[in-house]
Amino acid sequence: MDATAPLSPGDLLPTFYTQEYETVRTFIEKSRSRPGQHLAIVGESLCREELLRRIVREYQEEITPVSFLHPVDREYPFAGQLPDTPLLVISNAHYLASRTIGGFSSLRAFISLVAERKKTIISSWNIRAWDYYAAAVNLDKACSRTVLLPPVPMELLRESILSHYRHSVTFTNDATLKKSMLISSNPRTIRIPLTGKEVKIPSVTIDWNLIASVFKKRKDELTPEDVVFSRLHELSGGNLETAIALWHQGFRYPEIRVSGIRELPVLPDLSFDERFILVNILMMESLAAKEIARISESTTAQQDLFRLTNEHVLEEANGQFRISSLMTRPVLAYLQGHRMVS
Repeated sequence: MDATAPLSPGDLLPTFYTQEYETVRTFIEKSRSRPGQHLAIVGESLCREELLRRIVREYQEEITPVSFLHPVDREYPFAGQLPDTPLLVISNAHYLASRTIGGFSSLRAFISLVAERKKTIISSWNIRAWDYYAAAVNLDKACSRTVLLPPVPMELLRESILSHYRHSVTFTNDATLKKSMLISSNPRTIRIPLTGKEVKIPSVTIDWNLIASVFKKRKDELTPEDVVFSRLHELSGGNLETAIALWHQGFRYPEIRVSGIRELPVLPDLSFDERFILVNILMMESLAAKEIARISESTTAQQDLFRLTNEHVLEEANGQFRISSLMTRPVLAYLQGHRMVS
């Protein structure tokens, strides 16, 4: 293993969620004598889909896998004959619905399929979409078992990263009060009272997490390694993709510096249409521009996508828009503040 190669989620995921994996295996074993059950795996994309891939690999002769990459709410995929295998495994099942008029038809048909108990089903769902569908159509009532994947614990993240680098990493807590002051490259525009004139001033923010690291440095019981992983966990909230992106910020092999793990970006002020776009991408995880325009029913969808991408809130790959790794938590907090997601 090349210790200088960039860390990727695939390097860490196989060691995560062993207990949840065993829960799914037990469900499959019991389903042989009691078919027609439905188990839902709910969580963030990377961890959820890796867990499902492990299950498909182990039980490939018993499973028919189905994976959705786009909303299918107007084209129900299970209208024909169901596969002959004992298990139907559905990845990204949140694409069975969308927040449009008539957008829940396929999801309701899927719930009816589950109720018929003709097939044992394992499905995976984005956690935000799951919460919304549970409130809208009682999706949670259509499950025999739900496996919720919690945020990655700090100690497990630490253990997995150190194992990847064979414990050859040097940790440095170089946090200072001066380094906690951040000057944004995007200045703020303010209006001078009584003059009507506008001027641009530097946008200064304080990295309170970095200030906390300054005081942690003074505690003998906390090593630089402790502070690094504490900071990773506090900023990422246990989101693996965000934690890895933050790690790459401060890591220059073989050293990682606390000051290099910067505070998460702050969202600019957004219009209602821009917020609605983010709600749908947060739930669906990725959407094409034409799908976003259809769901939002906004004549300015293209301009909104351009601005959100230009502000690094969104990123585009292969025609699909997704929320940038470092923006996942800020976007969630912003939308929760506007009561647009739970």
